[in-house]
Amino acid sequence: MRILKLSEFLNENEYQVFVLSARGDEIVDYFGYERVLEKFSCTYIYDELTNRACRSWNQSQLSKDKLSNIKSEKSIQSLLFSWAKNIIHEISVPDINRYFINKYLRKAIKLIEINNIRDVIISSPSHSMQLIGPELKKRFNGQIKLIVDYRDSWNTTGIFKKKLKPFQKFNESLEKNVLKSADYFTYVSQPMLDKIAKKYGDFIKNKAHLIMNGFDDSMIIRKVNVNPSTFDKDNNTICMGYFGGIGSEWRDPSNFVKALKEVLNENKKDLKVKLYFYGSIPANIKQFIYKELEERVEFNEGIGHTDALRIMHRMDYLLIFHSKIDGADEVITGKFFEYLAVRKPIIVIGPNNMEAAKLTEENNLGIIMDITNHQNMCDKLRPILKKEIDTTQFYKGFNINKYSRQFQYKKFLEILSSDK
Repeated sequence: MRILKLSEFLNENEYQVFVLSARGDEIVDYFGYERVLEKFSCTYIYDELTNRACRSWNQSQLSKDKLSNIKSEKSIQSLLFSWAKNIIHEISVPDINRYFINKYLRKAIKLIEINNIRDVIISSPSHSMQLIGPELKKRFNGQIKLIVDYRDSWNTTGIFKKKLKPFQKFNESLEKNVLKSADYFTYVSQPMLDKIAKKYGDFIKNKAHLIMNGFDDSMIIRKVNVNPSTFDKDNNTICMGYFGGIGSEWRDPSNFVKALKEVLNENKKDLKVKLYFYGSIPANIKQFIYKELEERVEFNEGIGHTDALRIMHRMDYLLIFHSKIDGADEVITGKFFEYLAVRKPIIVIGPNNMEAAKLTEENNLGIIMDITNHQNMCDKLRPILKKEIDTTQFYKGFNINKYSRQFQYKKFLEILSSDK
């Protein structure tokens, strides 16, 4: 999404944009962004890994299951397959996509030569794509401006690290070379730069620019019209909405659901609350939530962007889940900025050090809950459900404009217009 919206922004500011990307299976749903793709030139390279990922995602969308009992039995064959897969991922540095980068490099060289391109932005993950940058600098003898863009860190969290020391040392040497080759380094949250500078040296600070994802100005909807068939709100019920995918490793709401059930059981008759989920949810998690909350939860398929924003307006609280501790200090989900655009109280349920939680607390945008602390979640939920929270206090004095995508992406314009 970052590159899609950045390409659109640059195009609107009279830059000719060429996007080089992997092509997988046809996507079932573009969520209303098909027209954006028509605004600039896209060159696709067939990539079997991307194809498989798209195919898997498509199948999950087409088989939006009912609440059915699904048991996964781990056979010896599946365990061996998993073991072999883990070995391949461990020895593939920085990631398995490195085996395809020569295809991207050749196509990138051709695009640069034909179109006389002078500014190259490489955004990752996957971080293997960053290996193309130093090769392009050598090939064009410094005639291009290389901008290395991180949507996620490479070696400063455990997410992409290798378990074995020799592979990890090689991984780090690759990243350091990429960062030294870059003319500019852009990143989405402040902890990224702090950790990279600590690991590789302060040289990175001289070329670093914090450019968050932000929200589109067009997201600010001043008149809300929601089809009742799409969302029927009971004003006596506290409505909490979550928009986006749920996953067992990264965004698992189970701990929050347990705390919510406990608080509801304390006051069964008096508390009215309903959770609304919009997006894909694994069957096992969906089953668990429904078992715990029953009629107090509603599951919906992912919806178009404008419809989602309109429904967000009708919610009392908007939820962010992040259940993985490692790397949480960097996390500001894209939903965070969309939630800002509708100015609704945000409930961030994640590790205490999560960057989205810090921003929410510093700017008084909502409530922070520690997803690892059951009692903390219960204590924070009680006043919410009893309607003891004055929600008018949130967003007071908050300068929303600095978090707009237009404000953030102007920094890219400054980089592109520089002489370096």
